[in-house]
Amino acid sequence: MTKTTCSELRRGEVQLQPLDVNEVVRNALKLVRSDLVNQKVALYTELAPHLPPINGDGMQLLQVLLNLVVNCCDAMADVEAVGRSLLVRNELADEKRCAYP
Repeated sequence: MTKTTCSELRRGEVQLQPLDVNEVVRNALKLVRSDLVNQKVALYTELAPHLPPINGDGMQLLQVLLNLVVNCCDAMADVEAVGRSLLVRNELADEKRCAYP
């Protein structure tokens, strides 16, 4: 990752704005693509089309996604290189599947 991106991720300022989830996912995957190649992890994506924007902090969401990908790669460290694959998928969930207190 670039120095600028790292410093932006460390900022404590929350900036809520409408976000295109797929764009944030694609940006995160661009940042880790070379790491995935170096670790011989095949990347697959299934991004739902036409998702509505979400209100959130793009940098925080990016950081969460980067952490998830890094954790996935760490978990595959002992798997033969031939078997390493990562699927990133999203979908629009209906209210019945979202449990909020």
